[in-house]
Amino acid sequence: RLAEHCSAESFDFVLCVEAAAQLETDAFSELLRGAGIVLRRGGRLALCDAFEPGRLRELEEGLAAAGLVEEVRSDLGKWVRAAGLSPVPIGESGSLT
Repeated sequence: RLAEHCSAESFDFVLCVEAAAQLETDAFSELLRGAGIVLRRGGRLALCDAFEPGRLRELEEGLAAAGLVEEVRSDLGKWVRAAGLSPVPIGESGSLT
């Protein structure tokens, strides 16, 4: 609810770390809409998160609806594999004991 608590066009940068991908669809859309309102012209929204592949379309549509343009996207899995590690499928975890 950024737009309810902050003035329109009041920020150059909005940062959201490890939160957006966990939001339900309506709250996620509200986050993007709110960022679009509170950012000044030319402002940036940085989402640092691990989105499931199925939610990327929702991200793309939400950005467009908020008037935001995606500039960079990086596949975290690519960096995990480059480090010689193996991604753990969502919903699975392991224990060494």
